[in-house]
Amino acid sequence: MNQWLHKAPRISKGVTWGHPWERGQLDSQKVSASTFWVADNPTQTSIMAYWPDGSVKWTKHAAIFQSSPQDLSDFCILPKKGEEKILVTETFNAFNVDTGRLTAKISKNSDYSKIFDTIFVDNKCLIKDLRLVTQVEEEKCYSYVDIVEVLENGSLKSVLKVSGHYERTPSKEFNRFNLYLTFYKDLQQIELTHTFEVTQSRNLAAIGLEYRTPLEGKLWNRCVGFVGTDGVYYEPVLSLFSRRYRYHNEPYARQVSGEKVNLDEDSDLLRHANENAIWDSFYVEQLHSRSYQIKKTTRAKLSKVTVSSGAHYSGSLYLGSEFGGVQIHLSKFWQKYPSAIHVSDLSRDEAITRLWFWSPEAEVIDFRHYDDRDHMLSAYEGMEEIRSTPVGIANSSTLVLKLYPERATSEEILAFSEEYQEPSRIVCSPETYHHCKVFAPYSLPRAGFASDIEAKLSFLFDFYQKEVEQREWYGYWNYGDFMHSYDPYRHMWLYDFGGYAWQNNELVPTIWLWLYFLRTGRSDVFELAEAMTRHTSEVDIYHSGPYSGLGSRHNVIHWGCQAKETRISMAWLHRYYYYLTGDERIGDILEEVRSNEDSFERLEPLREFYKRDGEWIPIRSSPDWTAVASNWYTQYERTGNKATFDKIERGLEDIYQMPYKFLSGPTVLFDWKTAHMRYMGVGNVGGYHMMISFGAPQLLMEIAETENHLPLKEMLAEYGKFYTLTDDEMRQQTDGQLYKEHFAWPMFATAMMAYAASHYQNRQLAQIAWKYLLDPELSGVPSDPKKTLQTVSTLEHLEEMPWVTTNVVSQWCLNIIICLELIGDDLP
Repeated sequence: MNQWLHKAPRISKGVTWGHPWERGQLDSQKVSASTFWVADNPTQTSIMAYWPDGSVKWTKHAAIFQSSPQDLSDFCILPKKGEEKILVTETFNAFNVDTGRLTAKISKNSDYSKIFDTIFVDNKCLIKDLRLVTQVEEEKCYSYVDIVEVLENGSLKSVLKVSGHYERTPSKEFNRFNLYLTFYKDLQQIELTHTFEVTQSRNLAAIGLEYRTPLEGKLWNRCVGFVGTDGVYYEPVLSLFSRRYRYHNEPYARQVSGEKVNLDEDSDLLRHANENAIWDSFYVEQLHSRSYQIKKTTRAKLSKVTVSSGAHYSGSLYLGSEFGGVQIHLSKFWQKYPSAIHVSDLSRDEAITRLWFWSPEAEVIDFRHYDDRDHMLSAYEGMEEIRSTPVGIANSSTLVLKLYPERATSEEILAFSEEYQEPSRIVCSPETYHHCKVFAPYSLPRAGFASDIEAKLSFLFDFYQKEVEQREWYGYWNYGDFMHSYDPYRHMWLYDFGGYAWQNNELVPTIWLWLYFLRTGRSDVFELAEAMTRHTSEVDIYHSGPYSGLGSRHNVIHWGCQAKETRISMAWLHRYYYYLTGDERIGDILEEVRSNEDSFERLEPLREFYKRDGEWIPIRSSPDWTAVASNWYTQYERTGNKATFDKIERGLEDIYQMPYKFLSGPTVLFDWKTAHMRYMGVGNVGGYHMMISFGAPQLLMEIAETENHLPLKEMLAEYGKFYTLTDDEMRQQTDGQLYKEHFAWPMFATAMMAYAASHYQNRQLAQIAWKYLLDPELSGVPSDPKKTLQTVSTLEHLEEMPWVTTNVVSQWCLNIIICLELIGDDLP
């Protein structure tokens, strides 16, 4: 069943979402021959994923909704009546967009710095010459379009992807960009996702975009509207206030309410007003998460006057003249500071709007590492190397442009801003996702069951949600990530200690958050999981350059760790968000890593311990092999290409033939060209706890159940059971080669123990798993973590839990969620 995540749209709006299907429920041919309807609205539908039998696993839907509430429970499939007009047409010299109200042109052979030549609404040009810009010191570098692709083109929705680079001097490339442009039928707004990709490590002064807006009418009818918490504050270019007309000035009252004012050119009020300053430029600067300022100036080289200030700016600004205007909204404006919106040339025929993802008023982006040596021994850094580089990382931001052919009202401006600050989304009920079995085994809450555990899950999520605000985990490069470990002596997270600083998806908190959303349907969980997905899929992984396809492990600097690994870039971390939303940017990221096993050739993951043997490279069966297997499986379900799954089969067969199956290794030899593995011993370098704490259980359980893969089921159950054995039992079963010392952090393995208990129908195994989860001495999580909260006074009054680490919390929550499904009935 479909439902609104937050609430129904406040404005007319296009919405895209993913819908799951049971195996065998929907035939792929039916999708192309049918129209899917929701709440009496037709949807534009495509297939996102397939079941092994070829039936549809996930569909993507796009529909346009009006501002009135609509019940989404009515979801039906009817025969398609015929093709309708598509929104984008391509000619020999341009891509032309026509939504019915909005028209736009992207030229192929004119000024390649422009994304759009023109954008019209109702035949009125409101935007011209939209282009991207970066700044190095005082030099501006503008976008150069290399290619325009049509990703989706239907009668309800079209998506264009514009890719290119920035030029410092003609023909000299400086960093790259992707811009995703989304259009919906009959709507007058454009949704944009801007991806900035670093290709040079030189420090940057600014990242943004700019465009021109033709202005009409008198200066006193030109204004800028700043969207606040509950209203819109207007600043006119030429104020109708004056000393003589200080009181009872009705035209001025209407002017500062955003209304158009008609005046006689010979009026005395206007004669006085014409002596006022002409405010030509306005600026909104959010240079920190806790403060913004609005300023204005009459000329660029003169003093700026402060208009107002506050904590969190909405991200919306309206620029209007007598007949029409443009509203721009940047999502996560204050969360991803330092952001800004500058509007200038308001006294001229065309105003310039510059939106800054990184404001030129902030400090430059400093890509340098925090030290010139490693700190492996003292601070848990990866290796005795320095591999800190931003080259290849990216950052994506979303914004929306709404074009008004007539002067907008305050109600319209505010409704638009509120909608995109908390976007309306369509999701399914938790019961629907769970029933369709589209993700690995996980549980739903049961009324009156395990209430203390459910309360603990909720409390731990709430704690991290509050920590984001309390510790100000905000900023362009940081927002969406958590810190790794806590320092109870300084009452701070270990932000300055190597591998204990930013989490960078270590021990898969992303999967914890998404499974928690899937079982609760909470919108605040979705928002935090979305932010983490956006961050970790962009900043923490390399999209190009020497480390392309790899990710950076936890560090003081997001790109600072020496251990560039596939476990950070693996598709499994991001596919939840992709299937729930159909997001085009995440789809491209999944495509980037679809076959990145050659990364082992470029940077051997265990180079510190082993030398390769010809074509055979030492890797860990998990998390190294399972990471690339997650990429293969995601590609397999997205395309139905059996050749991709054959790589997984090859590896599983090789593991099955090893003396101890998954207990072999964990380091094995891998030939990336053939996808074969070879045995190289047991109990060697790698750590068995690493095999079960980086998403491998979720991946392998899902493959085992979805494919009904009997050998894999057997190996998983065997592995889970082995983790419960005593030291003597381990030695006895492996001729003394494996023992308890090899198997650290048994709490991390409880989902595997639960799988074994379910597979063997062994209640004793289930009880052992629950003991590791519920005994604070074994789990690392207090029985009642709420009682460990304490208030401390340091730089500020803070609440803290001195014991907390994100590794432990994310793994405990994740394993609990799975164990409640597999062995919930055996809960003590």
